[in-house]
This record gives sequence, structure tokens and C-alpha cells, in this order.
Amino acid sequence: MRAMRSQAKVNTTDLRSEPRVPLGRSGTLRGENRAQLVIRIADLTRDGCRIETDETLLPDEQITIGIAGVGSVEARVVRRSATGYGCVFMTSLPRGRVSAAFEENVVTLPVGANPIAPDSVATGTTDADRASDVRRVGPSPRSTMTIIAAVSIAGWALLIWGFTAF
Repeated sequence: MRAMRSQAKVNTTDLRSEPRVPLGRSGTLRGENRAQLVIRIADLTRDGCRIETDETLLPDEQITIGIAGVGSVEARVVRRSATGYGCVFMTSLPRGRVSAAFEENVVTLPVGANPIAPDSVATGTTDADRASDVRRVGPSPRSTMTIIAAVSIAGWALLIWGFTAF
């Protein structure tokens, strides 16, 4: 009897299998007939998210949401509220992907920023190509080895001079 009373108090309107996690990070939204938009992802679960945007989205609209640390996720708009849009993912995120969205190395983009530089798209430049253009800060490896050798020789010379002087 007690179990039946506690089951009656369960909220059946919230069908989430896991609790919503406040995220508050930038993301991207792409649709079939719309340009890429920068949005705010207010909260996230493995099954969906709540997004905030000034654009009008339609119920049941199919969209792709880009979430830093997670990737692109196919979703469907299921509700609109005063605080944004509720979206359900077509396939649930794998375990650990919600946590990945919170990693410290995720950068929040300013509104209107283009995350893909136009020249890299036009020329086919990859991250590996751009990595070879990175310049080292500080002395070169050859200079570093020369400094270490000079300090070592000076130390030994001082030590030998100290023993021969006395």
C-alpha cells in the first residue's frame, strides 16, 4: 500500500531518463533551409537539450546542433517556451559525452563568430597543415644544448680551479 502511494506522487510529465544539466555554452544550429546560427545551449541531457536563440524555429523541425566537446547532433524541435526551445536528439548521446561538454578546453565563441576560417575551407587546409606553421617560442634546441654545455664546462672548470688553487 505504501509503495502504491509513493508511485502516485511520481511526476509522469517529465519523461527524461536522466536529469538536465545546466550548460550555458555557445553552440551552432543548422537547418535544411537556414544558414548556420550561433545559439546558446542552456541545458543538456543524453537525450536532448534546451537552446536559446532569437530565430523562430518550427515544431517538429529537423535541425543539427553543434556542441563543443560533443560534436554535431541531429535533433528535432519538440517544444517552445519563453526561455527557448526544447529539442530531442534523434539518437541518445553515448555515455560520457555530456561530461565532455563541460571540459575546460572548450572555448565559448562570441556571437557571430565563424568557427571555420574561409581560407581553410577554400584551400582544403587541415589542422595538421596549420600545426606545421606554428613557431616555437624561446631558444632553438641547438641554442639550448649549447647553453647547457657551456654551463657544464664552466662548472667543471670552476671546480678544478678551486682544487688546484688550494
